[in-house]
Amino acid sequence: MAVEGKLGASVSPVFAPHLGIETTGKVTRYGLAQAAQAMGDQVVAQQRYEELVALWKNADPDRPEVVVANRFLVQHH
Repeated sequence: MAVEGKLGASVSPVFAPHLGIETTGKVTRYGLAQAAQAMGDQVVAQQRYEELVALWKNADPDRPEVVVANRFLVQHH
């Protein structure tokens, strides 16, 4: 799946259904956040991590994805 950004945000929703890619789940948001962070897009990374934390608000706080998301959000606020 293309990383969200200049082109990815408009292309991903078009192709994802045809590829059978689920784009709204927790793991997908984590992957998008990680990819955005790796590409230096802190704004998108923050948005995806915030969505992830909201979706997993009742999850085990020690879950690795939640730990990474919370650490990022603390460092970038």
